[in-house]
Amino acid sequence: MRSQFEQICRLYILFLGCAVLSAKRTAILTINSPDGDIIDCLNMRDQPAFDHPLLRNHKIQEIPTNLPNGIDTFSWQVWHRNGTRCPEGTIPIRRHNGTTWFPAGVEATLGHEYAIGGLGSPPPKIYGIKAVMNVWQPTVERTDEFSLGQVWVTAGSYTSKDLNSIEAGWQVYPQLYLDYQPRLFILWTTDAYTRTKCYNLRCPGFVQTNRNIVIEGAISPTSIFGGVQMDLTIQIWKEAKPGHWWLGVGFSNGTLIAPVGYWPTEIFTRLTDHAEKVEWGGEIVNDNISGRHTTTQMGSEYLSGNVKAAYMRDLQIAVDIGSFQPVYDLKVAATNPTLYSIEKLSNTSFLYGGPEHGAAVHLDSMLFYLFVTATKRRESHHLSKPSSPVLSIHLRIGIVKAAAFCAATAIQRLRAVAPRLRVEQFDSLSKCGVTVNQSLGHGSKAFVGSALVAEALAIRSARNCAL
Repeated sequence: MRSQFEQICRLYILFLGCAVLSAKRTAILTINSPDGDIIDCLNMRDQPAFDHPLLRNHKIQEIPTNLPNGIDTFSWQVWHRNGTRCPEGTIPIRRHNGTTWFPAGVEATLGHEYAIGGLGSPPPKIYGIKAVMNVWQPTVERTDEFSLGQVWVTAGSYTSKDLNSIEAGWQVYPQLYLDYQPRLFILWTTDAYTRTKCYNLRCPGFVQTNRNIVIEGAISPTSIFGGVQMDLTIQIWKEAKPGHWWLGVGFSNGTLIAPVGYWPTEIFTRLTDHAEKVEWGGEIVNDNISGRHTTTQMGSEYLSGNVKAAYMRDLQIAVDIGSFQPVYDLKVAATNPTLYSIEKLSNTSFLYGGPEHGAAVHLDSMLFYLFVTATKRRESHHLSKPSSPVLSIHLRIGIVKAAAFCAATAIQRLRAVAPRLRVEQFDSLSKCGVTVNQSLGHGSKAFVGSALVAEALAIRSARNCAL
């Protein structure tokens, strides 16, 4: 029997929105993914969903009544490269250590920025949503920030605190996944995130039935600028009976999808019959910790006016159960269009993303270089004399600043070319970068009187940043 303490913990976890503290579950099979993930194959009945008090006697619906046309069998998650799949009657769950807290209430949306498409004239009842989105690996500056592309299915409102929301797509979230890879994710809430904010299978609710797809599984390959675009299809639809909301996904086809599982109708208060609103788009978190806007990227990092921007296409909704149709009245908007923009291409497609911060790094280095060059010209006839203390301070600050940008840029590029590196390894690299910057700052005191040496270092920093 479970202890009273464990029962209390489970209720606390369920209603306050933190990750599930699972009872010991026996894995039928354990699979080691090439990216370091450990995948446990659990008996379908042993999954976390059935810890939900409303699902204790739930009867599993293994196959949707309205089965989508065709089944996607493409290997698009990193763990597929192992060649092993979970046995029949089991589901794969990514193993994670410890309990991760995800804030609810105001903190759940504080600092979030969006580039979103929605319906200008939504029908009174909506029973499904579909989108095809290309998958990227955007840079996320801080581990507690994220970047994603997703769809929303909602009913209720923030004002009345009864918002029910179903969300699915791809996401880069270092704090949650402990790396910088894009991963398949889902999320749901029944109270505008005030108490419940349930990610993936980390708390009871979503019932998975597919044995070949890992929710939280890393997606690979990703899209390439000017090359092959890797498309993720997300489709969510309402069943007539017993009324669950099903999730289907596909990769690089747009038509074939695989049913993954469903959100049982029992866990909702406003999505029990239909949805009132659907949206498609990108989202990032801006912590603004250092007093400036984050450099975290959305989509491909390019703004919507660029052909390299991320896209969503084949946007559809279901106005009747089991009947999808193209969107006819798409409206788009962004909360911070200067950095993260969105551009409508048609009623069924748009471009989105940003902020192209890479240019800012080069610009800062160039401005500093110009500053030093101008200083050198002004003092060209006084090089044998020490520079003023004030000028030396400005030079040292500029040098350290340029080096800091270089360190940040190098780490950013390492993340892009080495997605398997874990967060801890990046933290070590960051500390190394700080040490280099500090050494450069102290070393500058040795040549405080030489604008020429300072200029040489500035040029070297600018050149390294530009590589």
